[in-house]
Amino acid sequence: MKNKSARFNRLTITLLYLFAGLATHAQAFTVTAAGATIEGDMIRYNFIISDWSTFDSSRGVCEQEPGVTTCNIHTGTWRYSTGVGTGAFPTSGTRSWRIPTRSGSTLGSMLTDLQKEGFYVPLRTSIVIPASVDVSDACAGLTSSRTGPSIGGGIGKFGPCLRLANMKPPAPTCETPDVKVELGDYSTRDFPRYGDFTLPKAFNLLMNNCTTTVKKVSYTLSANPTAPAVNAAQGIVALNSASTAKGIALQLLDSNQNPIQLDKNYSFNELTAGGGNFSIPLNARYIRTLPNAGAGTQDKGVTGGTANTEVTFIMSYL
Repeated sequence: MKNKSARFNRLTITLLYLFAGLATHAQAFTVTAAGATIEGDMIRYNFIISDWSTFDSSRGVCEQEPGVTTCNIHTGTWRYSTGVGTGAFPTSGTRSWRIPTRSGSTLGSMLTDLQKEGFYVPLRTSIVIPASVDVSDACAGLTSSRTGPSIGGGIGKFGPCLRLANMKPPAPTCETPDVKVELGDYSTRDFPRYGDFTLPKAFNLLMNNCTTTVKKVSYTLSANPTAPAVNAAQGIVALNSASTAKGIALQLLDSNQNPIQLDKNYSFNELTAGGGNFSIPLNARYIRTLPNAGAGTQDKGVTGGTANTEVTFIMSYL
């Protein structure tokens, strides 16, 4: 009998402990992620507070006590691992509401008072944290403090935690399809002298479906091992090994028909806010790279045939 009674007492204590824990951590509203966006060197974390009722009789955090007259509800952050540390993360863009303390404070009475201050559910709000800050241990949601003649107003978490580690802003990116440029057919007579070139052929590097997070774009053009650079400073690339033409190469030009230096980073400055589709206008042409010999324009060094090459373009987004 004594053993059974001991077991019963232990069971009773355990149940009371669990009930107390549930009452202490009751969360009668939800905080839902609504996406994160990059804003310069900052990240804005958007979230929604919902499922909160003025009829909720759960215990609130705005209990009235002697010398405690005001309850402050804030949006803010704290540490997930400890449940404290409301000043641990440099947070801006927070909001605050001041309501009176009440005897027998409940979540329902708090919401009634908050509505008088413009707090309506669902409440869409956000906080802003520098992108350089590690938020793997950060929570976002509501915090609370009480103030009055007898209390200074320490801030603590209030309600559920939204893990910022799970909110990743979309990476800045665009779709960049391969580009095929047809330069046309030419005769060896079109290249009588060293450095002679054909009319430029315009084409575009395409950036499609760019995300709204793309703020800056730069691009680089590079030769490939199968078609090395002949003159990188002048944007001249050799024909590939499968080509049969001899004595000519490909030259890359910008929209003003100035040579594009290979392996140099160029900025694209025509972006507009809101993402979308963009294009970088460029030009290409054939150019004679075989020097003239003693016979001058009568040299027969340029040989007709297929004239193809490949160039790699690299896009960088910020």
